[in-house]
Amino acid sequence: MNDKIVIHELKELNLMEALKLWRISFNAGIGRRKEQRSLEKLKEVGITTGFLFINVNNPGSEDFWNSMGWTVIQDIKCILLYFLVLCVH
Repeated sequence: MNDKIVIHELKELNLMEALKLWRISFNAGIGRRKEQRSLEKLKEVGITTGFLFINVNNPGSEDFWNSMGWTVIQDIKCILLYFLVLCVH
């Protein structure tokens, strides 16, 4: 999309419509290209399985990753533990 068109549209729309337009024009295809490039590099070094962690408060993220071929596992929760490793010399 032409930058001048985006700027013109942003002046005329309400904030939510402007954000939607920005996401569509700026992010169009970037996520897909990043995902494809990352998977190619992982396959090159022999990694064939991966897990993604997505924020549950990110609307559309499940649909996006599903459309890319990823499977949402509904009955799993992620559990995290931060720990510190100390090296004493």
